[in-house]
Amino acid sequence: HPYFRLPGVTDADVGGHVLTAHVSHVWEADAANLPTGVRKPVPAELDFQKPKPIGAVALDHVFTGVTAAAGPGGRVEVATLTHPAAPGRLRVLADPAFRDLVLFTPAHRQAVAIEPYSCSADASNLAARGIDSGWRSVAPGDTWQAAVEYRWEQ
Repeated sequence: HPYFRLPGVTDADVGGHVLTAHVSHVWEADAANLPTGVRKPVPAELDFQKPKPIGAVALDHVFTGVTAAAGPGGRVEVATLTHPAAPGRLRVLADPAFRDLVLFTPAHRQAVAIEPYSCSADASNLAARGIDSGWRSVAPGDTWQAAVEYRWEQ
């Protein structure tokens, strides 16, 4: 996972970092933290559709339903990370093929992971059950490509 802590921030953890995640749903997870195949609206405690501090929330979720529209270059802004003490902001942009987003705060809370996914975790097993998980198969000799961009803006 790509982990981030913004420069200029001296807070003890990432709770004061302000996260925006342009996603409308979260994959329900089982006891092993694998998606069950059910997508639910993002609950209030995990709702970062409008900018808000990460706070004490423990993130370890696969979100879906990217809500932002593609901008110039065809990429979608799936998330941003800011902090009042930081000299800029991090923008996470991805091709529309990246329909899921993993947000994770490790136990030490010194950083937050923000990672676009082209399919959900355990996607092959979900697809085998007839669930649209974003799973793709690429035939021998064929190619598939898409891009994710982590952009620092001052």
